[in-house]
Amino acid sequence: MFREFADQYPVEIRAFQSRYPAAFKTELEERLQQYVDDDLPDRIRDHVQQAQQEAYDVLRRAFEDDAQDIEAAYQRLDDALARYRDRVAGDVEATNQGLASLRDREHAVREDENVEGARRELREALADVDVRSALDAVDLQLPEADAPGDPLLDTGRGLLDQLAAYQDYNIRD
Repeated sequence: MFREFADQYPVEIRAFQSRYPAAFKTELEERLQQYVDDDLPDRIRDHVQQAQQEAYDVLRRAFEDDAQDIEAAYQRLDDALARYRDRVAGDVEATNQGLASLRDREHAVREDENVEGARRELREALADVDVRSALDAVDLQLPEADAPGDPLLDTGRGLLDQLAAYQDYNIRD
């Protein structure tokens, strides 16, 4: 490929790519095209559509075959739900009234106990704490590494000192 284009023996692909980018791209596309099936997406789409239609037809027939049983089961469920609603309607109404009463009571107790005022007071008290000053009193002593010599990476060094340590490191030692 490189020899045909540049009339030289190939040294490396990057040289061809960097010196002749358009030719490299064209050659690469031509070589790879034999491995590309341009019609595959259309064939896949057609097979998926056929499978979907077949699944739809199979399911439609299955439901049609059992339509009477399905209709009877649906009717039994609908009747049971109607009876259920009739039986619990009074309980549901009483529960809703109870919840409304509970909501009103909860709101009144909150106001009587000044819950919001207490929250606000706590937030203000927490905001007044001088966290930085309190933490300044903490003395953190980091242990030294138990390694012979000077470590190559020492996170306690400044940036320039660390760069100098990298430069001074002799890999042959």
